[in-house]
Amino acid sequence: MTTDSATDGRTRILEAAIALFARDGFAGASVRDIAARAGVTGGLVVHHFGTKGALRDACDAHVVEAVVSGKRDLDTATIAAMLAGDPEAAASMAYLRRMLLDDDARADALFDRILTATRRQLRDEAEAGALAEGVDVDELASALAVYGLAPLLLPRQLARAFGAERITADVLERTAASFGRVLATGMRAQA
Repeated sequence: MTTDSATDGRTRILEAAIALFARDGFAGASVRDIAARAGVTGGLVVHHFGTKGALRDACDAHVVEAVVSGKRDLDTATIAAMLAGDPEAAASMAYLRRMLLDDDARADALFDRILTATRRQLRDEAEAGALAEGVDVDELASALAVYGLAPLLLPRQLARAFGAERITADVLERTAASFGRVLATGMRAQA
C-alpha cells in the first residue's frame, strides 16, 4: 500500500467515523458500519486506529483542530457557512454538537477550550480599551461562549425564533446584533 492510499484510507475512515458518531453517537456507531461507509475493511480501521476509542480520540482531535483552533474561529460567520454548505463542514458541526451534548469530560474540555479562547479575546479587547471600565470579563466570556454555541446546539429553534426555516448568515447577524444591543445596555449600566 502506498503512502497516498494509506492516507486516503485513513482520511476516509476518519470522515466516515465523524459522520456516524455525529449521527448515531459513539455507542451507536460500530466499527463495521464505519468501515462500510469508508469503503474499507474493519481490519483496516483497526490497523490505522487500534480501537474504537482511539478512533474517537482521533475524530475529536480532528474536528476540534479544524473548527475551534486557529484555522477557524467558532464565530457566527463560520457557523453559518458550515451549517449552510460544505458537507464535510456540516458533519464537523454535527460532531461538535454531539460532543458538547454528551454528558462527559470531553464535553467539559471542549466547552472550557471555547471559554478560554473567549476570555483571551475579551482580555485583549479590554486592554485595547474596547470594553467599558468595570465589565467583568469572566462573566461576559461565559455569556458570550454560551450565546456563541446556541446556533450550533439549537439551530432549528433559533431559526424559527427569527422566522426562518434554517440558520443563515442573516439570522446569525440578526441574533448577534440583538445580543450586542443587550450587552451594550448592560455595559452602560455597569459603567
